[in-house]
Amino acid sequence: MKLFIMIKVKVKKLSENAIVPRYAHEGDAGMDLFSAENYIILGGKR
Repeated sequence: MKLFIMIKVKVKKLSENAIVPRYAHEGDAGMDLFSAENYIILGGKR
């Protein structure tokens, strides 16, 4: 038996092109996050 729990998260879109976090597939461990801006984060950087 598989048990899936979907968590609701309150978000506020600060720009028109913002995409709210969401699960890509049923059973995913976490939500996918998106950026409203284009950035490249190099390995070992924050």
